[in-house]
Amino acid sequence: MEPFIVDFLCREKKLIVEVDGDSHIDRKLADQSREDFLISAGYTVLRVSNDDVLHNLEGTLMTIVKSLGVDPGDWRDGKFGKVSE
Repeated sequence: MEPFIVDFLCREKKLIVEVDGDSHIDRKLADQSREDFLISAGYTVLRVSNDDVLHNLEGTLMTIVKSLGVDPGDWRDGKFGKVSE
């Protein structure tokens, strides 16, 4: 997303997922300015923590799925295709 690099982007759904770790603690103002820019470009910005990704991956995925307007139960049941393990 010029002029920025984002962690994950779905152009079709206009969703950006940012995974934040300790490096973001001192960057709140810069992150907010960046997020404001991305929102003004029509994107939804979803922030998740490194800890959530590492220790609660299913919960993190459910949060992403919900933000897309998809029923998490349907997604979990494979109605959108099977996820390979």
